[in-house]
Amino acid sequence: MASKLQSAGSMHDASYSEAFDSEKLDLVQEAFDAAWLELRTVGFSQNEATDGELRSLLGEKIMALAAAGEFDRNELVSRALKGFRGL
Repeated sequence: MASKLQSAGSMHDASYSEAFDSEKLDLVQEAFDAAWLELRTVGFSQNEATDGELRSLLGEKIMALAAAGEFDRNELVSRALKGFRGL
């Protein structure tokens, strides 16, 4: 995977690997990457100064959904992107 969720460091940090198996971590990472690409594609993030904050917010949303038991990649992406204006 090219990117990692920055809200809590690597997706494979010990705290996440204890909560999710590697398959679920990979799925969550894929959802994050797809959601981030969608934000970039629609021009939501054009400022490097705010990219870190946006990545953190997106990562937190996806991790919260996964922690609540959502592991459908498309649902993770769709639900995480709700609340971002213009999508």
